[in-house]
Formats: sequence, C-alpha cells, structure tokens
Amino acid sequence: MSGFLLAIAIGPVQDFIAAARKARDLWCGSWLLSEISKAVAKEVVRAGGTLIFPAPAKAGDLEPWTDFTVVNKLLAVLPDQAMPELSERLRHSAYQRLQGEMDEATRQARRLDVDINQERADRQLRGLMEFYAAWTPLANDYAAARGRVELLLIARKQLRDFPQIPGVAGVPKSSLDGAREDVIVRRGKRVWESRLGRNERLDAIGVIKRYGGHQPPRFDSTTDIAAVPFAAWMRQHRPDHWKKFEELTKDGVNRVSLIYEHESRLEELEQQDPGLAKALAEWRKSLGRKPGPPYYGLLIGDGDRMGSVIESIRQTEEHERFSRRLSKFAGSVAPIIARHEGCQIFAGGDDVLALLPLHTALHCVQDVNEAFGMEMQGFSPQPTFSAGLAVVHALDPLSEARKWAHEAEQAAKNRYGRNALAIAVVPRSGEPVIGGGNWTDFPALVNRVLDGYSSRNLSPSFAHELQELMRRTPQQIDDMLVLMAQALAKKKKEHEMAAALVEGCQTRHQLAEVVNAMLVARPFWRAQKEASG
Repeated sequence: MSGFLLAIAIGPVQDFIAAARKARDLWCGSWLLSEISKAVAKEVVRAGGTLIFPAPAKAGDLEPWTDFTVVNKLLAVLPDQAMPELSERLRHSAYQRLQGEMDEATRQARRLDVDINQERADRQLRGLMEFYAAWTPLANDYAAARGRVELLLIARKQLRDFPQIPGVAGVPKSSLDGAREDVIVRRGKRVWESRLGRNERLDAIGVIKRYGGHQPPRFDSTTDIAAVPFAAWMRQHRPDHWKKFEELTKDGVNRVSLIYEHESRLEELEQQDPGLAKALAEWRKSLGRKPGPPYYGLLIGDGDRMGSVIESIRQTEEHERFSRRLSKFAGSVAPIIARHEGCQIFAGGDDVLALLPLHTALHCVQDVNEAFGMEMQGFSPQPTFSAGLAVVHALDPLSEARKWAHEAEQAAKNRYGRNALAIAVVPRSGEPVIGGGNWTDFPALVNRVLDGYSSRNLSPSFAHELQELMRRTPQQIDDMLVLMAQALAKKKKEHEMAAALVEGCQTRHQLAEVVNAMLVARPFWRAQKEASG
C-alpha cells in the first residue's frame, strides 16, 4: 500500500467551544468547529484522499450545514503527492470556512442594527485558528503507520505556535473570555432581538457564536431549559394559558424563560416594548402558579477506552467501519435529546454535550447510553459509555456548569470504574454532592428513590438524617454504623422503604453511596412533580 497516512487536529477548543455565556454560544462554537473540520475533510477528498475518520456515508455529508458532525481530529489516506503543499491547502480551506461564517454572522448582526469593526474582526480571525498536520508513509502496516502518525501529531502540537493577540489600547475586552477586544461598534435600539446584553462585549469569534449558525438551537438560554418542566405542565393542564403565552412571544421573542419573573433581560424588554412586558406580567398573574427554582442538567459523555479499541484495529477498512458506526451513533443522539425536550450542543464521534430539562434527564441519558452500546456491538474490546450530569442553577456561569459536568464524568470513569453514570447536584445553598454507579444499578436506585418520594413512602429528609448519623459516628465503630442506620429507618413512618434502601449496605462507603443517590434524586423529583402538576 503506497501513499501517506495524514492526521490533522484543529482548534482551539477553548475559543470555539468553552468560552460561552449563553446556550447559543456553546452550541454555535461546537457547530463551528465541526463545520471547519468538515471543510477540511471535504478538501481531503477533493485531493484524492480516502477519509478514515470521519467516514461519511455519502459525499453530500461533507457539504456545509448538513447534520453530519465532524470532530476536530481527522485521519485519512492520501496518494503520493507533495504533502507540505497539501497541508497548506487544507489549512487555507479551514480558514476560508471560518471567514465565510464570519461574513454571514456580520450580515445577520447588521440586520439587527449591530455593526462590526470589520478590520479588527479580520485581524483577530487571522491569528485565531490552530491547524496541526502530520503524515507518514503508509507502506503495508496500517497499525504501525497509525501509531507513528499519532506520535508525530502529538510532537507537532507540542511545538505549537503562540501568535501574539493584537491588542487595541482603550478598547474593552470580550465578555466571553477576556482575551480579545470588542469588535461591536454600534448597538441598535432593538436590544431584545439583538441577542446582545446592554453591557456585553464580543470579539470576532463571539460575534460568530451569537449571530452565526445555519440552524440555531431550540433554546437560547439555560433558563429556557430550566423552564421546560413548568411549560410541560402548562401544555397539559393550562392549554389556554400556554396558547396565550405563545401568542405573546411569537414576534421574535420566542423564549420559554419569560415564564420566570426574574428572567435577566426583562428590564430590556420593558424599555423596548412596555406593552408586551405588561401583557406578560398580567399573564403570569392570571396563571396563579409560579415555577420552581430554575435548575437544569448539563450532560457530558464519551466512550471508555476508545484508544484501546482503535489500537486493536489492524486494517483501514475496519477503522472506516468503526468510524461509520460512531457517526451513526452521533446522528442518533439529536432525536433522542429532542424526544426528551432537551437541547443538543454537540454529538460527534463518541462525544456528547447537551442541555437537559430535569423531568426527563434521567431517561434521556439512559437512552443515549443504550444507543451507544447498540452501535458499538461487535468490536473488541467492547466499548462502553460513561457520562456526567451536572444539575446547576440556570443563572450560574456556563463555565461552572461545564466544570461540574466534567467532574461528574471523571467520577463516572474513575470513582465508579467506567461504563457508569455520575450526577453532580450543585445547589445555590448547601454543599454540592456527587452520586453515581454503573448503568445497571445506579439509575435503578435513583428511580427507586424517586418512586418513594412520589408515593410518599420515603421522606426526602431521611438522607440528611443519615448524613448526620454518619458525621457523628466515628470510623472506629463503623461496624455499628449500618446497624444504627437500620434502626433509624425503622423509626420512620415509611420505614419499609427506608429500611429497604439501607438493608443491603455493609460498610460506611456503601451507605454513603445510598445517601448520595437519595440526595441527587431530589431535584429530579421536584422537576417531575412540577411537570405533572
């Protein structure tokens, strides 16, 4: 086998994805990175290459704005040619795609009376993108060539360029990450529709995130996601109020978060359209019921030991088959999340990032895990999926939510041994708690607790009583701890359910995991109760 094996990595992930203040920023950054990678993959095919990762089912998948998602790392076989020149050609295709989205975002912003300093934005874009490429002769041993090119790519990334960010004296920095200057030079009077906060600053990549994207996400903000359980109750039990709400918000202000009285941009709405603000206030008063605290779930998940699976692949054809199955899984995620009324941020390869309403979140993550297992059958070792779900307040920074979701995912992989789900609940008052376990036992335990809460056969306060018992019981008498927990359960009016939860515990650690499961179940129970009425 002649030719070259080419590996490409595109970034930076921080600027494209992580720097975000709104759900739209997070979604559009992920979408943009996929679009840039897709453009590079298309140019590889145009150069006569054969894509291994990703492996699109049809050529049309690589066109702009398709549903096909490409992660920021590519692997391909290229025929004999001048690789340095090809690498520059691929880099140029990536920049062209980025510039094209900047041009479109600028046009969209101007339609909303927002003007951009084009020269400053173009200067920022030129130094933004990271593009790394490595290649090696393919010969006849694909596995050996893949190992070599991976090491070369790692070495190239270690020698990364550090272009100086062109600063501008006296110009405020971007609100998203504080790295680059604001490129907004005029803000129109249509503050609400402009998607731009009164004091918010955006750099070039921030403008793309806020105004770019072919098909924007279903929800604009995390508060929208948190409001979904209450909206579900309205649709079922107060359809007339829901219809009125849709009528009030249909003219470019279609945000479920307006259900909340404290929605952060209501002041702007009152100044721009006082009539609409007053109508919404009267609508809330007539409803006669207020939604609960705005909490939502942020899901981060990916496959376990995927490197080991790839290392076991010896032929390009088998690697292509593996890539196609991963693409099929990624394509199945969006319908699953939509069915559970969530908002997909990214699904590519084995990676999933999504915003979920709490009344459906547990069933949603289980369905995603089952879809992954179905597509990964037949590979050795059998790939598994681990996920972290952070339950956070909608007004907390997205960066904090991502940190907790990532910490929960790491707990699923490390504390609970992979093939697991971990949930981090981060209340605004009280200590955060993480509970988790394998996909067979932990969701079943949480659902059991939820059934107990819903049927009033279990008190939510029982977990705190067990916590206090564990805190007051020294480790030197751990052999008595479980017996005291069981005695405490028998004192409860709902003692059968309480006793059943602790009877299988033999150690402090096992008891702590049951307590954590009871604690993390509470926000899901509240959301399910809110949705059902």
